[in-house]
Amino acid sequence: MSQALLARDVDVTIIDTDIEMIRSAGEFGFKVYYGDGRRLDVLHASGAGSARAIAVCIDDRAAANQIAELCRGQFPQARLAGARLRPRACAGTGGAGRGLPHPRDLRIGGAFR
Repeated sequence: MSQALLARDVDVTIIDTDIEMIRSAGEFGFKVYYGDGRRLDVLHASGAGSARAIAVCIDDRAAANQIAELCRGQFPQARLAGARLRPRACAGTGGAGRGLPHPRDLRIGGAFR
């Protein structure tokens, strides 16, 4: 998804804790922050306060729900989307993450600008 956004000249910022993923993302020109998306300070540092859209793409369903709940409360200007990375892990399966649209449904040229 990130590469499709970059191809459309959309700024992409990633929060991750996997050093290899951070290195790879940096090579593609993404802004990358090391940290946990469940932490408000990390979200603020990454620019969530001015984001038009936030995609929660994480394997941990409980963490995805926590991130979605935090973002809904703190960043109402941003549309939220959830993506499944593994078949049994999806941000939109329950709790605060229930009903998050898949990022591809947010019209890449609109919400992610």
